[in-house]
Amino acid sequence: KGIPFTVKRAQSVLDLPLIESVIAILRYLHLERKEPCSAEYLLFEILHSPWMEIDPTDLAQIALYLAALPRKQRTQWRFLLNNPLLLEPSDTSDETLVTPEKLHLKTAPAILRAAACLEQWLQQINLLPLPLLLEKIIYESGLIDFLSKRKEFIWELQALHSFFNFVGSTNIGGKEALGDLLDTLDKMKAEKIPLVMEKLIQQDNGVRFTTAHGAKGAEFEHVFLIGCNSKFWEKKVGNNKDAKLPPEITAAVESE
Repeated sequence: KGIPFTVKRAQSVLDLPLIESVIAILRYLHLERKEPCSAEYLLFEILHSPWMEIDPTDLAQIALYLAALPRKQRTQWRFLLNNPLLLEPSDTSDETLVTPEKLHLKTAPAILRAAACLEQWLQQINLLPLPLLLEKIIYESGLIDFLSKRKEFIWELQALHSFFNFVGSTNIGGKEALGDLLDTLDKMKAEKIPLVMEKLIQQDNGVRFTTAHGAKGAEFEHVFLIGCNSKFWEKKVGNNKDAKLPPEITAAVESE
């Protein structure tokens, strides 16, 4: 305990909450284009993304406000979020009106900005290639600015870059490009096909954990071999008869 260390760990980019949130935005845009107001559940999830800078209590207040409306007056989240007259605080003194001023919204400008971005991205689905659409989402959503303030900025930016490169490498085009991309991602999830990248967990002057293959070409002042005896090394290499430890190492271990 307390010993600093460095280790590389393979991780699927598609399983990261950050990438799942970006995919949720893409899925929302796809479903809304096919059938308006069919993805309200995703919209609620997207608005809770921390880079949207929307207070969760504001979203709870809006949900309660919508639920309290008479059935004939109820509207969809998408329409409400794009109504600045309703969301922005009102100066009216008429106490009979239900306004966001009574809802005590703290982040109305952020809600309106997020709604405007979603509407703009919807308009551009058929006008932009997928990589450019994804780039607009990443930058205009405030995601990059949010990540730049986090401790794991480099790793999360690398994960985002890996996902961006994957989208570009699919070469999917046409009017159904977004749907085809989501189908590909869903199939990868179902078949457990990862989009792998290595996460480096590093501490200054730490012990470096690595495999024999990963250590090739590297030099160290001290090397500790864990579990290196003939039972756990030579008998588990399959048909590779050349992967043997030097006899002085196994002899020293097995004599104990």
